[in-house]
Amino acid sequence: MASIFRFFFVNAHDISDLNVLHQIAEKNNLDISLIKESIDNGKALALLMTDYQQAQKLSLKGSPTCIIDNGRQVLFGNVGYRVLLANIEEQLNRPISEASWC
Repeated sequence: MASIFRFFFVNAHDISDLNVLHQIAEKNNLDISLIKESIDNGKALALLMTDYQQAQKLSLKGSPTCIIDNGRQVLFGNVGYRVLLANIEEQLNRPISEASWC
């Protein structure tokens, strides 16, 4: 899965194109016939819809999304590394008796 994300987010490839998915599969030594079967029989779509419904339950607004501190802090989209790191370090290092500044 990480390779698909890299193709989409880093390389800006259209991962909705089945030819692109086949290229990703070939580069990662994945069985293209299993992927095609999952798409053709609806299993892939069912799994996608399960993820989509979970995202709706969590009120996610974009991808990628980082949920911190039991949902009190939600970062999504193009969040810089330093912002993400600061939020995580705040959660890991702050005294429990103090409110978070994030």
